[in-house]
Amino acid sequence: MIEDYCKELGRDPKTLRRSLLVFHNDVNTAYDSVDAFEDDVRVFREVGIDQFILTYPLTERYLRVFERIANDAIPRLRAEDL
Repeated sequence: MIEDYCKELGRDPKTLRRSLLVFHNDVNTAYDSVDAFEDDVRVFREVGIDQFILTYPLTERYLRVFERIANDAIPRLRAEDL
């Protein structure tokens, strides 16, 4: 739908940034593990999301996973884009 609006306005839809706010709650499992985070990112990339905004977790358990995401998963995922 947004692609159609862009075309009507003469804008290339590929120039749009598509963002997702990732936070932890009982429903969202992105911070459960590094693998879960990477899987979620890959799924959202398939539907066009190209920017992920992460919230800082408030619990120790998720903070440890978050640090591994920042140090290991994000560089690995960025390398996939090259």
